[in-house]
Amino acid sequence: MHLSIRIIVCALLAAVLSASSRASAQQVEKTASASSQQPAPDIVSHEETTFKVRVNNVLMRVVVRDAQGNAVGNLTKDNFQILDNGKPQPIASFSVIGPAANQAPEAAPIVSPTNPDQPVREVAPPQQYFAYLFDDLHIDREDLISVRNAARKHMLQLKASDRAAVFTTSGRVSLDYTSDGTALLAALDRIHALYEKPEDRNKCPWMNYYTADLIINKGDPEPLNALAQQTIECTGRDTDSPSSYAKVRADSENIVRLTAQRELSQGDAGTKMSLSVLRDIVRDLTGKPGERTLVLVSPGFLAQEEHIFDVSQDLDRALRSNIVINSLDARGLWTDPTMDVSNKDFAAKPYARYIREYMDSGARAEGSVLGELADGTGGVWFHDNNDLLEGFRRTATTPDYVYLIAFTPQNLKYDGKFHNLKVVLKSASVPNLTARTRKGYFAPKAAESAAEQAQSEIEDAVFSRDERREIPVDLHTEFFRAHDKANVAVVTRVDLRMLQFRKDAGRNLNALTVVSALFDRNGRYIAGQEKKIEFRMRDERLQLQMRKGITVKSNFSVDPGDYMVRVVVRDAEGEMMSAKNDTVNIPYN
Repeated sequence: MHLSIRIIVCALLAAVLSASSRASAQQVEKTASASSQQPAPDIVSHEETTFKVRVNNVLMRVVVRDAQGNAVGNLTKDNFQILDNGKPQPIASFSVIGPAANQAPEAAPIVSPTNPDQPVREVAPPQQYFAYLFDDLHIDREDLISVRNAARKHMLQLKASDRAAVFTTSGRVSLDYTSDGTALLAALDRIHALYEKPEDRNKCPWMNYYTADLIINKGDPEPLNALAQQTIECTGRDTDSPSSYAKVRADSENIVRLTAQRELSQGDAGTKMSLSVLRDIVRDLTGKPGERTLVLVSPGFLAQEEHIFDVSQDLDRALRSNIVINSLDARGLWTDPTMDVSNKDFAAKPYARYIREYMDSGARAEGSVLGELADGTGGVWFHDNNDLLEGFRRTATTPDYVYLIAFTPQNLKYDGKFHNLKVVLKSASVPNLTARTRKGYFAPKAAESAAEQAQSEIEDAVFSRDERREIPVDLHTEFFRAHDKANVAVVTRVDLRMLQFRKDAGRNLNALTVVSALFDRNGRYIAGQEKKIEFRMRDERLQLQMRKGITVKSNFSVDPGDYMVRVVVRDAEGEMMSAKNDTVNIPYN
């Protein structure tokens, strides 16, 4: 049985992504080398374990709007109260992303190692990644024509610094991230609808996925009776005598059940495929640096309970990785086709009101899924509007202000059960504010260690573009040509004076994890190295090391081209983190 819209999308946005973590872990090369110098006996470096994702904190992206629909960005932590199953929770972290935070940092000019006075041309990193997912399994042919025409105009307006990809839920069209407008338009032209509209009143019996679920999964007698009556009428069989009526009625109910079962199987397959593609795109986007937006173009779809668990972990990764899901209802301003005044005969049928009700309820349930997906990631849901070009414009933007709120559930039981979430706004100076966010989460089935949580934080930071400065870090990059290849050296110097050390048996203990990652100009992951340095120093050695700092060097062999460098440093005791970016341009000659 399909869950309520609330439970469906809360589940999608709730649990933690383990599969994506394993995929990302396979990308990162671990190494035992920690410094350009041999470590002293009280400084130990070693290979790290696989990345895993933390589960103890619940992250919420909250968009607050005023009565005019404008995003509000002047609220503070004290204006928010988080309710977990109705119980207030202390807010562990609070921040707001505003217009200034959404602007990409300027890339620093690269200096040639052979001629320091001659700057190499600046690398322009992508500003934004857009994954456009067209639900060709559920969009009907007529709506797809309008959607495709609007999308063509929209694609021509993308910035040169943007990277866009085009996918379909059927998997028939797949174009990786590019700034090539010609390729994007060609991909749009290859999209064709695979969906047959169920609103054809002449079908005998009429059926859609929503109604089939009511009949087969929920055992609702009302739609069965109404559609059996329609079947009796459209088949024109003799029902004059009680015996013949009973036989025709039984046969008609069997026809309705068989039709419902077939529709349920087809709808279930379409939902599974759509969610599978959505999951894969979210996984891929987590490996892109900078701002990432998934635009789902769909009339919506129903999801059954058995679909939820497979995708919930992946969509929580979208939330933790600041991937925004925007949705555009491909139906535009949906109208009930049974209200067509040109067909008065149908409106007079006794079963017409039931078909009209199931059409309307199904359409609202499908569309609400799109809204919940957008709300859960701080995105935009564009619906009930035929201006699809404006819809693409809005879904290509993010709200001016987004509040990032995290809390650690109090007395959390590791039972895998669903928790309802609610945001209450308190003492706001502006009246009539509304807050949209995820509707809940699933409790984990087991606790994870502090080390596993730390690995999750590091991985999330590596595949972000935001810079953090909690630990003083200097980043330098240089390259050296060697025939057709080049060696890129990433040198990270860490100032230890801000770190906290724990005393044990006369020694000062802490650990640094340093990850260096290389991305190409389109944001595709190339290579990465992770190094961990453990400190076990006596007071005298610690004072000396603090004055010197620690230098970590990583080397990458690459082809000539433009690259982005990302370095993340985290310490174990203070749980502080820094992240810095740089760019490298290696000429082809």
